[in-house]
Amino acid sequence: MIRRPARRQGFTLIELLVVIAIIAILAAILFPVFARARDKARQASCLSNLKQIGMALNQYAQDWDEAHPGVWFGPVSRQPWSQPSDATTFYKWMDAVYPYVKNEQVFNCPSDGVNKKYVFRNNDKSNGYGSYAMSQAYYRVGDPYTGPASDYNQFVSAGQPFVMRLAMVQAPASTVWIVDGGVRGIKNPDWKSYEFWWYDPNEINTAFPTIRGDSPRYFQNIVERHSDMTNVIFCDGHAKAQKLEHLTQRKQVGNHQIMTAFTIEDD
Repeated sequence: MIRRPARRQGFTLIELLVVIAIIAILAAILFPVFARARDKARQASCLSNLKQIGMALNQYAQDWDEAHPGVWFGPVSRQPWSQPSDATTFYKWMDAVYPYVKNEQVFNCPSDGVNKKYVFRNNDKSNGYGSYAMSQAYYRVGDPYTGPASDYNQFVSAGQPFVMRLAMVQAPASTVWIVDGGVRGIKNPDWKSYEFWWYDPNEINTAFPTIRGDSPRYFQNIVERHSDMTNVIFCDGHAKAQKLEHLTQRKQVGNHQIMTAFTIEDD
């Protein structure tokens, strides 16, 4: 009787190493693709949030004689401006437009690992203000004005904060309103992630004149959270992704360097 040789079981070491090498190569190729796809999905979700907020902002304006919501609401002084929201006196632009969206999650970017989640009419400093910041390029606290007399009527009325109205914005489709915001260490205290502001409305590039950081890059309180892009709401309510280089473009007007994306004039 002729015996057949026993069948070999398993793989040789060489075969295992070849399989492992193939898997490693495929992983090296596919993981960055998956990461980019995930980031694109998060960017799309964030952009959807901003589109809803943009519609809510314009609904608010229609209900309030075409006035933009203020960055904060409360008594006219600098001290309340530095207070967190509460249920009655002090509240922020997100709280003003929340009734038009009725969803706290809309104010949270899925790629935001810095800011705490938004809480409506937050009355606790430990709670959050969400992921998005509003421009204060033309918004002054209503303290006694000490700037140039020529700027008084334009930027602040007697004893009251400046109120922006739709008709004042000459190029709404290119004027920045809301951005991906919140850079750790920029705002003091950190919960003031809801706004980004400039020291001088006539020269609004003086506070943070350059793009900073490696990953993510940021400019003032504006951050590139999505594949080196920043999601932006413009004053006509539409939203799209932008590079910081586009947002920081400047134009010489007289003796001033004007940042055209943040000025209401048709630059």
